Amino acid sequence: MGNREDPIMKPKNQSAGQAEWIDVLIIGAGFGGLRMLQECRELGLEAIILDAATDLGGTWYWNRYPGARTDTESWAYCFYFSEKLNEQYSFKERYATWDSSLDYLNYAADALDMRRHMRFERRVTTARYINSENVWEVQTDTGETYRCRYLVSASGVLSVAYKPPFKNSEAFNGKVYLTANWPKEHVDFAGKRVAVIGTGASGVQVIPIIAHEAAHVTVFQRTPNYVLPARNAPVTDAQQRAIRRDFHQMVAQCRKQVFAFPMTDSKVALKSVSPEEQQRVLERGWEIGGFQFAFETFNDILTDRESNAVVAEFVRKKIRAIVKDPKTAEMLCPDYALFAKRPPLGHFYFETFNRPNVNLVDVSDDPIEAMTATGLKTRTREFGDFDAVVYATGFDGGTGALVKIDVRGTNNQSIAETWRKSLQTQFGICMNGFPNFFMISGPQAPFANTPMIVDRAVTWIGDCIRHVQASGDTVVEARAEACENWTKFVQTTMDMTVLADGAGVNSWFLGKNIPGKLQAPLFFFGGANNYFIELEKESGGGFKGMQFRRPTIDAAAA
Repeated sequence: MGNREDPIMKPKNQSAGQAEWIDVLIIGAGFGGLRMLQECRELGLEAIILDAATDLGGTWYWNRYPGARTDTESWAYCFYFSEKLNEQYSFKERYATWDSSLDYLNYAADALDMRRHMRFERRVTTARYINSENVWEVQTDTGETYRCRYLVSASGVLSVAYKPPFKNSEAFNGKVYLTANWPKEHVDFAGKRVAVIGTGASGVQVIPIIAHEAAHVTVFQRTPNYVLPARNAPVTDAQQRAIRRDFHQMVAQCRKQVFAFPMTDSKVALKSVSPEEQQRVLERGWEIGGFQFAFETFNDILTDRESNAVVAEFVRKKIRAIVKDPKTAEMLCPDYALFAKRPPLGHFYFETFNRPNVNLVDVSDDPIEAMTATGLKTRTREFGDFDAVVYATGFDGGTGALVKIDVRGTNNQSIAETWRKSLQTQFGICMNGFPNFFMISGPQAPFANTPMIVDRAVTWIGDCIRHVQASGDTVVEARAEACENWTKFVQTTMDMTVLADGAGVNSWFLGKNIPGKLQAPLFFFGGANNYFIELEKESGGGFKGMQFRRPTIDAAAA
């Protein structure tokens, strides 16, 4: 494998105030950025990737907290465009740790000689579309300027951490850690008293690991979570051979599955079988673990509230059986629909609350308000004597990364100001008013197995650019009516599921976890499989939802 700390590449032929030209500029060096770079090669376009980190990895560069893992089977958390690439890589566990995911991305980048197209420690600060020249002008925090024909954001769904604005946030005298921006150096919690704020996916993963070495862990929970057992295990040599042999079958499974996972959706409705059969099937799914519990058991868990209630109560009974203290068990039991909030996979999460050095504090009705020199205060209580505080408080999901960049389209239209008022996209890939601009896993794309969503989106972007090149036009953007129609479809499909209940439990799927953020579905939940069909209909039908044209030259500007 190549040197992971290659020297930072300097822009070619760029002096002070001079812009460097590139066909395609890609923001972000994670799965999306690398996959888009490969597509640009196939298109014959010169491309570079800019990233604020010191190396590639995207999500897995920053989220290196203890216990961080994928919730997708590792052999499906991969690049799909090359069977050969995956034949030469060995997956270690059913669910890859953050460093295994990072290792895979480094392996792929080196095998495909991608590093020479990457420039690190460059945070994009502004991106402006210049109508009169039909170019995007991009600036970084290092003072560099780039111009490109196509701008592609691969900045990630979960890349902007959210740290609640508690009063006196800097008052705490101990160590403060954020799961979404974890230090590269080892953090030693041995003998320490630790407060962990948050029980979402990051909290569910980090809490059991910290508990193994800390003197004491106090977990502050606002909303309990349905945590499904992962049943992680090493990948044996025999399994590895089967993974390589069945690669195409796995890809086909992911393309047909509602969340793009390597599994086959059940065709059986829970209501169609007896209560005894319901319990038997759910027990089997619980033992298999992973999201198979939700998708290979019954097909109406997300769409029928009565069926969902049966499964939710099944999980609550499991929590009560696992957690010894009845009071703690009840605090850990959610009272909302399964999937109204994103359910994470757990690695002995509930079992952790049986440890004598772990206790749970419910702050749902008594929220944290301020930090102190030794800990924190809720509205009515004070907790102190902590050596460290860990914020596992989630992300400004979906729109957060692009809102932090000053992106401006035609007529100086700001993407941040636009999204404060209304969120409308075409497939979560492009927008009206932002020509030659594409998003990979942008808002209103599915929230599902990320690499598969990335692969299908990038393929669509590549087909769209080929269409531009073949037409002789040089400008492409989504039609306003296409964006309106997609937005309605996103809302309609969400309303058909229990995910619409997320507003009542501050679901980040709806932007409810960020104060002041527009409340709207951030993702398409009509099925990743159906999303892929919509993409193919659009590209196969000549991109009727897109407008292709020559640039409009402003005479005054010219």
